[in-house]
Amino acid sequence: MGTFSLWHWIIVLLVLWIWVFPLWRILKRIGRTPALALLAVIPLIGSILLWWIALSDWPKLRSEQT
Repeated sequence: MGTFSLWHWIIVLLVLWIWVFPLWRILKRIGRTPALALLAVIPLIGSILLWWIALSDWPKLRSEQT
């Protein structure tokens, strides 16, 4: 009962992909370091990251407006 089968690992990797890939793309588009998306796999850090993205100024958008 203490080991993961191949199917478990496939599901874990799929969930990680579904969570990290969109954040990677969003961070890249707003001009932030995309590698921050890897921190989103840590539950509390992931929530803080989403709030930070939502409430921060987006440098790329700010530079396009000027």
